[in-house]
Order: sequence, then structure tokens, then C-alpha cells
Amino acid sequence: QESLTTLFADLTAVAQGRTASSPPPAVLQAMAAILGFRAPPEELARPDGLATALRNSGPLLEARLAALPPGVPLPPDLKAALQRLQSALAGWTATLPADPEVTVPKVEGHERPPLRGALPHGQPPASASLPASATSAEVARVLTERTEAALARITLLQAASLPEARDLGRPDAPLQATLEVPLRVGVETAIVQFQIQREQDHEERQDRKAGGRAGGDWTMRFSLEAEPLGPIHAAVRWHDGRIGIQLWAERDAVAAALEAQRDGLSEALEASAFTIDRLTIASGRPPEPREAERATARRLDLSS
Repeated sequence: QESLTTLFADLTAVAQGRTASSPPPAVLQAMAAILGFRAPPEELARPDGLATALRNSGPLLEARLAALPPGVPLPPDLKAALQRLQSALAGWTATLPADPEVTVPKVEGHERPPLRGALPHGQPPASASLPASATSAEVARVLTERTEAALARITLLQAASLPEARDLGRPDAPLQATLEVPLRVGVETAIVQFQIQREQDHEERQDRKAGGRAGGDWTMRFSLEAEPLGPIHAAVRWHDGRIGIQLWAERDAVAAALEAQRDGLSEALEASAFTIDRLTIASGRPPEPREAERATARRLDLSS
């Protein structure tokens, strides 16, 4: 598995003609569909735009297929688009002569896998690994491996969204989802990671037992990393129609700039029909939950 930023960087390089070889039309069409999932920042700032980006991000594919009425085509979905690209690349590879000397450039650094309960972490744009002299065999091999790594990461996001084994089948089990959205930053692509959780308090559990409507407290955390802001983290909590927001900036100067814009941020949120209980801004990053630290110690991540 690897961050989707690596795939997006190489897809952009090929699409812009920065390699000696160009894929056939079927591959180019599948590539364009993948690049179309990059959301501009202003889209994620709108509730409907954010909802669409999260819904189309890939981990919900199987659930969307199960709920789809017969004969209705699947709406846009990143995982489905990656599978189509994988198929198109396999068709192209079958037409190329075998080249045992082709190697896939190693990714600089290694993106840690998503873990259940861990705080989200954004992924900054990556540099393209394909050289300008890349042949058809090199382009096909690199894009194939990057696509497979992206699909494996979506599978891990789905695993991170599953409940603990002890909570399986419990109607009052906490709900959670870990999702990643590609963010268009100029010509580059960053990844915003989201974690959405719903906790049920004692009153709600009693209400469910009495046949009442489920509600609960919702928390959405997200993290992004892109210049010139650097790493930014947020936690948005909803309870009875009221919102509490915490922002962290790992760069002191950025935290100070956000603090200076506190009034403007509050006014923008109030204009969106939210009732803001509090807005806090801090320098640094939120503390990692102890449960996630223990899970990290048990998880073995192999990279070759």
C-alpha cells in the first residue's frame, strides 16, 4: 500500500506529456477519470461538495453497489475508477514486449497504513517518479504498481473503518469511518484524511431501547499538509445542533495567522447556519489516542 499522492504525481506527468511514451487512448481515458477526482479547496469548503467528495472517495464502493437499484449505473467512485485503470493497463501491458530490466522507482519515504482509532494525518504532494525518458514498458509497469498500491490502501481504509471485534453485532456500537480525499493544490495533489465517528451517550442508548430515534454526538477529524500552510489538523464536534471546533497548526507562524483570523472564521461558520459553541486554535498537533499507539505496536508494516 502507498499514498495515492504517488500515483497522482505519475499520472499527471504522463497526462502532461512529460514522458517519452504516451499510453493508448483507453489508458488515457481511465487516467483522466482518476485525475477528475481531485477536489479543489473551495469544493471541500462547501457542505455538499465535501459530502460528495467523501461519498466518491472509494471505501464506500461495495456498500453503494449493494444499495443500488437494479439497472441504475454506479455514480462516480474512485475505487471503481482505479479498477478500470488497472484493467486498461493490463490490456496495454499485454501488447508490449517483455522487458525484464524495467524497475519501479522506490517511493521516497513510506506512508504509514491507516489504523483504527488513530488520528488522521494528511499527505503532502509527491514528486513524479517517472523520468522523461520513460519507455512504454516503464510507464505501464510503474502505473500498474502505483494503481495496485492505491487499491491496497483503500482496502486498508475499509479495514480501519470496521468496528472492534468485541463490538460486532452490537446495535449501540460506535460508528466510525476513515476516508481520504485527493485535494488539488495547483498542479499537484495532496491527500486530506478524514475520520468520522459517532458516539452514543447513555440517554441515546436508553432511547434506542425504547424504539426512539438514534442521534448521538458526531466528531469529524481531518488533517492536510500542503504548502504554504504545512500540516493542519482539525476536530469538529456536533452535539444537539451546536458545533465545537479545534484547529492545530504545526507551524507557529501559521497558528498565529489563524488566531488573527479567528473572528472571520467564526463569522463564516455562523453564516453556514451552524451555532458555534467554541473555536480554539493551537500550535502543534493533537495528542495521539493511547488505543492507536497500542494498535501501532501490534501492526507490522512491510515495505520492499
